[in-house]
Amino acid sequence: MTTTHRQNTLSDPQLAKSHVDFAVAIENGIVPLQVQEKSGQLEEIYIDMAWVIVRDLKANRDYCATSTGIPFAKSYLEKAKAKGLSRTTVADIMNKEDSSINKKDPHASMTGDLVPRAAMLDQALLTCLGQYKHDHP
Repeated sequence: MTTTHRQNTLSDPQLAKSHVDFAVAIENGIVPLQVQEKSGQLEEIYIDMAWVIVRDLKANRDYCATSTGIPFAKSYLEKAKAKGLSRTTVADIMNKEDSSINKKDPHASMTGDLVPRAAMLDQALLTCLGQYKHDHP
């Protein structure tokens, strides 16, 4: 997951000239995580998640949170990389192998339609705003 795009978005000179109080940047990505199996060996799993940043433009202060992460099989990432991540997504590969996975919102599919991606992003955004509220009682 890269933070470059996120920082570029929040550093846009037009924002400083605008009449808005906040700017929001969301960067989705795949994060590797090592977990220990019962055998004691480490296994690498992959988590799809987003970084959400709300910038208070007046104070130039960032409030950050992550969305809920959804794990998925390493094989999906490997197949997407082989095709080229600029030409396909992991969700495309998942959908081709399992048509019940919604390629526009695999998060919903993978949580039994209980938690769509938008709800995960809403929660992260609310977490950022809660941090702001804490600083400005």
